[in-house]
Amino acid sequence: IKNGVVLGNSHFYGYDKKDGKLVINEKEAEAYRFAFALAKEGKGFYTIANIMYHNGVRGKNGQRISDVQWRKMIYTPRAHGTMILHTTEYDFETKKRIKLPERDWIFIENALPPIIDKEYHKEILEYILCRTSGDAIEHGIRDRTSAGLYELSGKIYCGACGEVYYRTAFASGNRRLTEWKCSKALKQG
Repeated sequence: IKNGVVLGNSHFYGYDKKDGKLVINEKEAEAYRFAFALAKEGKGFYTIANIMYHNGVRGKNGQRISDVQWRKMIYTPRAHGTMILHTTEYDFETKKRIKLPERDWIFIENALPPIIDKEYHKEILEYILCRTSGDAIEHGIRDRTSAGLYELSGKIYCGACGEVYYRTAFASGNRRLTEWKCSKALKQG
């Protein structure tokens, strides 16, 4: 790895493997860039996932790309061509993977063709950090009216605590029933 041998697979969104090298898949890269633009507009990862899904963007396996996966894809330096390798190691005694300290990681600049510019990527990450630190919340209330898969998502609030309601489903016999529950009650019991 330290000698610059980068092993990649074709499961990286935005890239395809051709002749043993990763090349940009322009259709996926265009969707990837659009996700960065949505993040710059102030959209959260859940909203990005919903917008991309409704625009027909799917993962390599044809399935929906989750908000967690979009978060990873936007945060990774792989978007501007830098690979970070050797972040974990397998401990044979405990039979578990352990996370290595950052000083042991191997960074390879320009290992991949960049989908976005490094400075643009840094700008997006700084904006996200600013947003998560609370600078984008006006008067203590975050606008949640556009989030969610369902028409009522982000629009129903608990009368007792003020938290948003989540849509849940459960099986009853051979049917699936839907109900809305307070998100605080679901998280804290």
